[in-house]
Amino acid sequence: MADRLIVDLFGDGRVGVSRQLHGEVAPTPGPDPVELVVPLSEKDLGELAWYLERYLVAPFGVYEDRGPEIADRLVGWGEALFGSVFGGGGARDAYRSVRDRDRGVGLEIDIRSDDPGLLGLPWELMVDPERSRRLVTTVESFRSESV
Repeated sequence: MADRLIVDLFGDGRVGVSRQLHGEVAPTPGPDPVELVVPLSEKDLGELAWYLERYLVAPFGVYEDRGPEIADRLVGWGEALFGSVFGGGGARDAYRSVRDRDRGVGLEIDIRSDDPGLLGLPWELMVDPERSRRLVTTVESFRSESV
């Protein structure tokens, strides 16, 4: 078993973070949920969809300028998504305590919600600005699941 961070995205616009360290039977409740501010606009999400669905299939011709411009925005979007969940308070502390823990076990991140719109956001883009790396490349498991 690995250490786990559990991110609960509530349909009422709040986000809560709890953690479960290796060997613990149940997650340790985190601080009270806080307002979730989704940092990507509909336009941003549309640009991301275009980049993934069209540009990466044919990255040449008329797309030569637009594709790299959007690629340059991916890190910023990832940092903004990270900040919307782990940017402050108890959620930041829970993340850092698990990230910085000297351990021989992996880290799992679970994104949970009963709201498909929230689960459909590109959480896999999250970038820890202190480490300049996408979370999905630094953890053992990164899951989104409906609850």
